[in-house]
Amino acid sequence: SNFYFMFYGPGGITSLHFPDNEGDDRKEGATETWSFDDSAYIGTFGCVRVGIKTGDGDGWYFKWIDAFIDDSYQKTWYYNGWIDDQAGYPSYDFCKPIHGGWSSWSSWSTCTRECGSGTQDRSRRCNNPTPKYEGDYCSGSSTGRQSCNTRACPTITAYHQETGQGTTARLSCGIYPLWSRITVAWKVDGSYITNGAHYSFQISSLQSNSQTATITIPSAEETTTFTCEVTRDYWYPREGEWRKTLNLFVYFITKTDREVRTGTITKLSCTISNVLSSGVTVRWRNEDKTEAQGEVEITSVINDQQVSTLTIENPQVDRKFFCLVRSNTFGYVTESSAVASLEVYTIEVSSYDVLAGTVATLSCSLDGVKSTVARLWWVGNKGDKVTNNEKHTIRTGLFQRGRLESVLEVTKVGSAAGDKWFTCVVSVGGNDVDDESPVLLKTFTVNKADSNVKSGDTGTLTCQVLTPSDSLTLFWMNGQSLVQGTRRSSLEDSITTTTLQVEKLLQDISYTCVVTTQVKNYSFLATIEVNDLALTPVYEMKVLTGTIVQFASNHVFSVIANGNFRWENNNRPCNTTSCLNSVNSPTSSTLQVAVNETTAGLWRSLYKEQTSGKTLKSNTVLIREVPLKGSQTPTSVWDLPGSKSEVICSVPHNLTFSKLTKLSWVFEGMLIDSNGLGYTRAKHPVRFSFGDAKILTYFTEEWRIGFNHSVLTNGDIWCQAEYSSGHIINTPKSYLGVLVTHVNPKMIVITLETAAIVTFETRLPLTAEHEVTITDCHLVRSIRSDFSLEKLENSQTLREVCYFLHRPSNSGDTPRRADLLAKECEITYSLSYDDYFQINTVFPILLLGEMVLENSEITAAVGQKVTIAVHFTARDISETTVVWERKGQELDEWAEIPTGLLSYRSFTSDIDENGVMTATLLIQYLATTDVGDYRAIAWISNQRQTSGVIKISLVDHTTDTQIISVFEGSLVVLSAEIIINADLESAELIHLEDMKTTTLSLPDNWLLPANLTYQMQNVMSSNSGRYMFRVRFNGGGKMILKEVLLRVKQYCRPPKRPANTIITKEDITDSENYQYTVQCDGDGLVFMFENQTGIVCDTETGQYTTNNGLTPCTYRKP
Repeated sequence: SNFYFMFYGPGGITSLHFPDNEGDDRKEGATETWSFDDSAYIGTFGCVRVGIKTGDGDGWYFKWIDAFIDDSYQKTWYYNGWIDDQAGYPSYDFCKPIHGGWSSWSSWSTCTRECGSGTQDRSRRCNNPTPKYEGDYCSGSSTGRQSCNTRACPTITAYHQETGQGTTARLSCGIYPLWSRITVAWKVDGSYITNGAHYSFQISSLQSNSQTATITIPSAEETTTFTCEVTRDYWYPREGEWRKTLNLFVYFITKTDREVRTGTITKLSCTISNVLSSGVTVRWRNEDKTEAQGEVEITSVINDQQVSTLTIENPQVDRKFFCLVRSNTFGYVTESSAVASLEVYTIEVSSYDVLAGTVATLSCSLDGVKSTVARLWWVGNKGDKVTNNEKHTIRTGLFQRGRLESVLEVTKVGSAAGDKWFTCVVSVGGNDVDDESPVLLKTFTVNKADSNVKSGDTGTLTCQVLTPSDSLTLFWMNGQSLVQGTRRSSLEDSITTTTLQVEKLLQDISYTCVVTTQVKNYSFLATIEVNDLALTPVYEMKVLTGTIVQFASNHVFSVIANGNFRWENNNRPCNTTSCLNSVNSPTSSTLQVAVNETTAGLWRSLYKEQTSGKTLKSNTVLIREVPLKGSQTPTSVWDLPGSKSEVICSVPHNLTFSKLTKLSWVFEGMLIDSNGLGYTRAKHPVRFSFGDAKILTYFTEEWRIGFNHSVLTNGDIWCQAEYSSGHIINTPKSYLGVLVTHVNPKMIVITLETAAIVTFETRLPLTAEHEVTITDCHLVRSIRSDFSLEKLENSQTLREVCYFLHRPSNSGDTPRRADLLAKECEITYSLSYDDYFQINTVFPILLLGEMVLENSEITAAVGQKVTIAVHFTARDISETTVVWERKGQELDEWAEIPTGLLSYRSFTSDIDENGVMTATLLIQYLATTDVGDYRAIAWISNQRQTSGVIKISLVDHTTDTQIISVFEGSLVVLSAEIIINADLESAELIHLEDMKTTTLSLPDNWLLPANLTYQMQNVMSSNSGRYMFRVRFNGGGKMILKEVLLRVKQYCRPPKRPANTIITKEDITDSENYQYTVQCDGDGLVFMFENQTGIVCDTETGQYTTNNGLTPCTYRKP
C-alpha cells in the first residue's frame, strides 16, 4: 500500500512526496520520514501546507506527524485517526515563526504639569515586523516616561486675622514663586463669593515672582473661614495644594454700663468673647482720648473669654469711657472699642433729734436717676423690712423725672433715750447691688425736777437734756418771759442742765423748761410746792398686793391753828372707809391702807385751818403695787437629746416691807435640792445646774436653771419665791420636752420579696414637717406611709408607719456568687419646723436575701447524682430557715419537698464574712420522676425570699450521625461534646465495624461544654466505618454522646497530558469523586475525539470510570 504528502500552493496541490524510507515494513507504530528543501515554501507566507493521501484501497491510522523547520523549530500535528480514500485529504500548516520588531519612538507628549515635577510619555509598536506563527513578541517596553517641569510650584501663605465685631477686616494670601500672573478665587463655607457690598477682592501685580491676594470685609460679624484658591490647580501635584484656608477670628465686646451713687467705688467692665488663647490687651480712655484714671485689670483667657475692669473712685458726674481692645495675634495689630457709660445719682437722708416717746421723722430722697425703674424701701436695725403698722408710717412718692422721695415716721420712739438706726435702701435699674444709706433716729431725754419747800424757803428747779446728737438749747420761761441767765447749749452725747432758784416762797409756783431742736420746741412744766405738812414714809414704796401700809402726817411748824386733816389718793379726795376712819389729832393724822389696784398711786395729806381758811399740803408718797406673781420663760423647752437648755424665772425683789428670803425650783412637784438634784415622778434622778441671780429691773430679779435634754427631763418645772412678809409666789410652769424619735423595730431587715414596716413615734410641741431620707443607698425605696397625730396636754405625738422595699438593680447583669454581699443602708427620719428645731434620727436597714443560683438549668442522666445550690445573704444562721419546693410533670403547683427522704438531702452552710450562706439540695440518684422545676424558700429574720427556678431535665439520648470523608493518609480527629454537668467515671470510643474499644482520657478541670477527642494518623481504607462515643457515670448510668461515620477515599493514578492540551483536575459537585478535563492549548486546535474530553475518578475504588483516556487536540481541516 502507498501513502504520500501533498504540498499545496495557491492553486492547489503542487507536488507529491513519498517517504524517504518507502521500502521499510509498515506496521503499527512504525515511523516514516520525509525531508524537503526550500522549494517546498509557498509564496511569502513562510508556511508549508501538507496533506496526506493513500493509495486507492489503502487505509492507514496516523497518530502524529512532526516537522522540523530549519532544524530548529519543531511542530507536531496530532491526528490520531484513519486516512483512506474515503477520508478526503486532511492537511496541516507547518509555519516558520516570525519574531516581532519595534517601530520608531513617537514624540514626547506635553508635560502634565507646569510645576511640581510633571511627566511626559512616548510609545512604540511591535509591528516591524509583527510577530506570527508563534514568533516572539518584541522584548522591552512599548512606552517611555520622563520627568519634566521639575521646578517648585508656588506656595500659598495664609495670613489670618483677629478683629472685633463690626470692624473692617482684611485677609490676604501670598503666592510665591510665580513665573506668570495668576488669578485667585475666594470661598466661604465651600461656596464661591463675589465682589459686592459684603466682600471686596484685590490682587497685586506680579512683582519679584510673587503676588498677594486680599479680601476686605467691611463689617466683620462672626468668625468665618475663607478659602484662597489659585484657579490654575493643574500646577499642583497633590489635591488641595492650590488652595489655603484663612480664618477671620471675630471677638465680641460686651460693655457694662453702670449707674451708681455719687462718691461710691464702682467698676466698669468690658467682656471680650470668642478670643484666641493668646488673648488681647485692653486700655481705657476718657472721652477726650486721654488715659482713664483708675485701676485697670484684665483676666486671662478662660473659656474663650477675657474680662477687663476699670475701677473708678468717688464719681461725681456722668461720664463715658472707651474700652480699647487690641489684638496682635498674627502679626497684624487690630483695634476695636466699646463705649461704657457711667451715670451717677444722689441719695440724701436726713433726721433730727426727737424727744423719746414722740414721733420721729426720717427722710430719704433719690435724684438724678437715668434708669426707668427705681425703688426705695426702709429696713430696721434688725435687718427686717419696715412696713406700715402702728409703729411706722411710710409715705413714698412717685418716681418721676429721675427723682423719688420717701418719709418714714416712727410713732413710738420709746420712753427712754436711745438711738436707733434705720436704713434707706435704693434699687436703681438692673444694678446687682442695692444702695444702703443708714439713717440715725436720734433721741434725747429730758428730766425736769419739781421741788417741795416750807413757807419762806428758797426752791430750786432743774431741767436736764440727756445724750442728744444735735446741738440743742434749753432755758426757763416764766409765762411768756425768758428767765435770764438760764439759757444753756447741749453737747453731743453728754448731760446738760439748767437750774432755776426762787426765794421766799409762800405759795406754789410753776415755770416752763423749753428745749429747742432744729425743727421743733419742747416744753416741760415744773412746780415748786410749799408743803407745811410732813408725810411719812417718804418718797416711793414697792409693796406686794395685800400689804398694810400706815401713813403718818404732822405739822412742820409748832404753832398750830384749829383745823381738820383729810387725805387725797391720785389727786382725788379719798372717801373710803379707811380714809374716813383715819386717826386724827390737832397735830397729826394716821392712815392705814391695804395695797391693791385701787389704793396704788400717789398719796398726800391736807390740813385746812378754820380761822384763815388756808389749806396746808404734805409731800406726796408713791405706792407701787407689786402683784403676787412672777414670770417664767420659755413656756416650753424642746430640743434634741444631749442639748443644753435653760429656764428663766423672774420674781419681785427690792420690796418695801418684804424681803426675798428663799427661791427654790420645783420639778414634777418635787423640790430640786441645793446640789441641783431632782427626781421624776418615777423617782429617777435628774441633774440640774443653777445660774447666778441677776437684777433684771429695779424691782425684778431673774433666776436661771440649766439642764441637758434626755428622756428623763420630760415634765413641768417652776420656781417658788418666799418672802419675809410670809408671801409665797409660784411662777407659771415651763414644760421640758425632748425631741426624740422612737423606731420600731430596732433592727430592720428587707428582702427583695418582702417589705419592711417601720413605725416612727415622736412627741412634739407642734406639728412639724416630716421626711424620710435614704442615705447613700439606691437599693431601697419608700413606697408609702401612714400618718397620725395624737393631741396631749403639753404636746402631741406624731406617729408614722413607713413601708420600705428593696429596689431591684437596673444593671441588667446576672449577679454572681462573688458579687453577693450583705448590704446595710442608713435611713434618716427628719422632723423640722422652720428654724425652730430639726430632729434627724438615723438607723440602719439590712438588705438581705439577694439570691444567686449555682445553675439555673441542669441536664443529667437517669441514675446520676444531682446537686442544686442557692447562695443568698443573711444575718444570723439561727434566724434563717430554708425549705425546698418542686413542681414537676405530675405536679401543677409548687409542693414542699419533705425532709427525711432517702433520695433527698438538704443542708445549709455557715454565713461567711460577706454575710453569704449556701443552701444545698442533693438528689442521690436521679429518676425520671425527679425531672421538673425546683426553688428554695428562705425565711431570713422573719422575712421571706424566694429563689429563682432551677430546671432539671434528662439528657437526650438520641444522637445524629456525623459523616467525615477523607483520603488515605490523612489526619483525622474525631470529637464529641460533653454538655451535661455530671460526675463521669470513664469515656470510650467504639469502632462498630470490629467492636474495637479505645478508652479516652477525661479532661481535667473542665468547664461545660467540654470535648472528648481521638486522633488517627495516616488513615487507611480499613479505618472506614461507624464510630460511637460513650460515657459512664459514677452512679452507674451510660450515655451515647455521638456517632461518627468515617469514609476513607482513594486517589486514581494521574493521566498523561495528551498533545496540544492543558489538563485540569476538578472536584465534582455533590460527589466524593473528582475528574480530569482537557482544553486545547492554542488557536485553531480542535479535539480529535469530542467524547474523550474528561475522565472521572471513583474515589471508593481508586479507578477511572472509563478506559478511553483523554483526547489530544489537532488543527482544524482546511
